[in-house]
Amino acid sequence: MSLMNLQVGILIYEDPTSNPKIRTPDITREYQGVPVVNPKSDSATLEPGESKVIATTLRSLATDNTTQFTLSRPFSFLDVMRLTWTGTGTNPVFRTKRNLGTDATSQVTMTRVAPNTVRMTGTGGTLLSSAAVVVGDTLKMEPTNDTFTSVFGVPNQGVYYPVQAKGTNYIDFLDNGGASLDAVILGASFDLQLRVFSAGTVKIGDTVQFEGTLNAGNLGSFQVVNLSSDYLEFVNIYGVAETFTNTNTVSVFDRLIGLALIRGNGPFGLQSNVQATPSIYNTMQGESLHLGTIQAHTLTASNPGTVTLSLSFQLCSLC
Repeated sequence: MSLMNLQVGILIYEDPTSNPKIRTPDITREYQGVPVVNPKSDSATLEPGESKVIATTLRSLATDNTTQFTLSRPFSFLDVMRLTWTGTGTNPVFRTKRNLGTDATSQVTMTRVAPNTVRMTGTGGTLLSSAAVVVGDTLKMEPTNDTFTSVFGVPNQGVYYPVQAKGTNYIDFLDNGGASLDAVILGASFDLQLRVFSAGTVKIGDTVQFEGTLNAGNLGSFQVVNLSSDYLEFVNIYGVAETFTNTNTVSVFDRLIGLALIRGNGPFGLQSNVQATPSIYNTMQGESLHLGTIQAHTLTASNPGTVTLSLSFQLCSLC
């Protein structure tokens, strides 16, 4: 754990002599012993009129205003909501799904090849192909829900298995000895039954945030508890099913920036997230300064002046 040691203090006093003068301010900075994580120090240069993102914890979903999502409750007995791409518009990149070449006829058989390693082999129908799979990917057998029934055993459903190795028509994954050794035909829901996808972009523990004109029960920020290549899940007891087109409505971020010290040699503007207009910080004693707590996944600085602006900044998340 890091500690942020910053403090700001301004000392101004009047000279009580017969020829009084106003002293220019003394500025000191110090935060003593504030527990922080993810400290970052950096600098930026902005030309007059230029704006620049100086820090962001957003995940790049590659969505645009054509991306259509649906919100649903896949398990009627749970408070879990699922955000799914409907297939309309630009595909959001939660994870990159690998093409396994399977179809409804594909049969896979699982055997144990080491104490903590299981081999899934294509043994019938259109054979599984591992050509697109990358070691370190995640193999997942989707769990049974209200509208989908898994052909795999319960111990395998919904578990994230790291891919350890591959061959022409088999995939080895690490299971810590807990997987059931199934032999199944994937059937009509073959694409849901078995998936292999890349690491990142979105991770469990990230925050998904909903803004805009959605149903009031869907607005807010929620922690991601489950995901696949085309959906992510989070807990929201007030969530309502609806379908919508993404117009700056959905964002996913790793964490919030909680504390910021930003210094410039001239006035600068600062916007957090999608704040409509920047807050302007003017110079004092030849320096502009922002110091304080903040709750933002994105900070954008701008130069409202007429000369080149040099900024230095120190950012972190509060524990």
